[in-house]
Amino acid sequence: MWRLHRYYIKELFFSQGLTFLTLFGVSFLALIARGLSSAQGVNVVIALWITLLYALEMIPHLLSITVLVASVFTFGRAAADNEITAMRMAGTSPLRLMGAVLFVGAVTATVNVWILHDIIPLVHYHKHRPAKSLITQFLINNRSRQNKWEFDRLLMTWERREGQRYHGTSFRAKTEKGRYSGEAREVSIESDPSGELLLVVGKDFKGHIETDRFINGELTSTRKRVDLHEWQLTFKLREILEHGRRQEGLLDMSTSQLVAEINSTPDTDPEGRWLVWLRTCQALSTLLLAIIGFPIGVVWQRAGRMASLAISFVPIVGYYGVLYGAQALAHRNDMVLPVLLPNVALAITALFLTRKAFRQ
Repeated sequence: MWRLHRYYIKELFFSQGLTFLTLFGVSFLALIARGLSSAQGVNVVIALWITLLYALEMIPHLLSITVLVASVFTFGRAAADNEITAMRMAGTSPLRLMGAVLFVGAVTATVNVWILHDIIPLVHYHKHRPAKSLITQFLINNRSRQNKWEFDRLLMTWERREGQRYHGTSFRAKTEKGRYSGEAREVSIESDPSGELLLVVGKDFKGHIETDRFINGELTSTRKRVDLHEWQLTFKLREILEHGRRQEGLLDMSTSQLVAEINSTPDTDPEGRWLVWLRTCQALSTLLLAIIGFPIGVVWQRAGRMASLAISFVPIVGYYGVLYGAQALAHRNDMVLPVLLPNVALAITALFLTRKAFRQ
């Protein structure tokens, strides 16, 4: 019997791999426009990197879909070639073929567990920090408009630009040493070797520096005029990039981090708890969809492959419909239980279709 299982396991993995590569390629091509938009035209390589990150987030869903399609195609072909009929005539229950389905579904679900709990949070984190170099990301997030750059600690305008050198600049800046305001003949934007600091290096600065200090217990501001031939201002890039922008959230945290946070603070937001359960249930749905594909292939094999494929998308659409509804319900009621509803629906569907297939 193991030879029979091995035969179907190989066919299931082959069909799943071929379907996965096709769907992943289509997803990547469909997301290129989104990647180009996120990169804002700075670099084609960065645009492709962002597109890849978006496509990688689709992998758990693609694995669930492909294992269902592979199950439908494999056992639909087996039924069409009368292999299942031959098994019945030999006195062997076709139900034993479920061993191959359970094996492939369990392997795929295990891979999905790892991806959903550890890989997808990492991908989600880097998707919003696409550049390996922080200075490149700074340039992405601070595209100039009308010869002007502005963020919370620097406002700079210029007359002419050559690469990252700006001529005829006028700016205001807040640093640890004080507040600068004035004009400079030339300013260049650089980063330190670590890539963590933004360096604003200028020549021929004329303006004022305002500093605050306590005198006799009172905060006093002093302002003096300065004329500097060469000067340099330093800013922490991480503070610039994340101030007033997207902060790390639950989706950026691996499940182990979420569980540790939940255990350390029992009164934490219930969203963390249902997110842990959501990831687990999504991985389990891969196994249930593999089981559902088996009776669909057997029952509707006479309708042809395309009809079976179309029918197989009915439980997928139903699953995602219940999934998004359950998430909304969990959010609204601060409950974990609704997250389990999609898997309960899949389990009932799998039981119903399997009984239908073996009663024929």
